[in-house]
Amino acid sequence: MFHDSKRRVIQYLSIFEEARREGVRSYGVSGIIIRDEKVLLVRRREDDFLGGIYEFPGGKVEEGEGLADAIVREVREETGLTVSGIGRYVGFFDYDSEDGERRRVFNFQVEVSEPLEIQLKEHDRFVWAGEKTLGEFELSEDILHILRQFWPRREN
Repeated sequence: MFHDSKRRVIQYLSIFEEARREGVRSYGVSGIIIRDEKVLLVRRREDDFLGGIYEFPGGKVEEGEGLADAIVREVREETGLTVSGIGRYVGFFDYDSEDGERRRVFNFQVEVSEPLEIQLKEHDRFVWAGEKTLGEFELSEDILHILRQFWPRREN
């Protein structure tokens, strides 16, 4: 089990409670991994639900599982990387999942241990994308919205 501070546990409970009040009963997590001003994005297989879309590593929170444990598990399952720290919560988005449920995805910045040897199991590609190259990838508006917190649009 991943160690959580009391403050972080309270934050987790409050975001779960907000989702429940809004009628959301299915949850997901994603780990946002940034290295050298680039973010790790993984691409869904073409024959998968939402195929061809790039996203952050993550997935469904299992029944009885905490958010931190889910992040650690999902990042490892999807990339082979080991989460060494969970940073700030950067918001959520909702979508209709493959099974038709409204799912809320909670997004957290995470740190991972070396080596960065990515082993994809559920996706067919990965990329370390920089701010200027995001337009080269098929990204949802939800993912772009989260990324703007790291790379706000600059005025010329």
